[in-house]
Amino acid sequence: GETSFACPVVLHGSYLSQEGETRLAWDMQQTPSGEGEWYFCVYRKGPADAHPQFLLSVQPDERSFIDRLLHPGEQAEYYLVIQYSDGRCSEPSNIVKVTAPK
Repeated sequence: GETSFACPVVLHGSYLSQEGETRLAWDMQQTPSGEGEWYFCVYRKGPADAHPQFLLSVQPDERSFIDRLLHPGEQAEYYLVIQYSDGRCSEPSNIVKVTAPK
């Protein structure tokens, strides 16, 4: 069967200066079709990374994540994929760029 499918996720991100953290949140118009267990995988390309790196997995009922890795003046890019336990995964969501002000 198909090993890749369209990602029904829209990712949003912002930096909260007072808290010193990046907040990511995402919306889904529909849950992924197909049988089996699935979860979100968050990828991050930080200031020192040449390519996006897997950051963590998030359960299907969660729709947000807080990242405290950015320092003032730095920028990171984030995206999500939906991963099934059998190896199927979605195409990446939209990419969000977040900058921590100096």
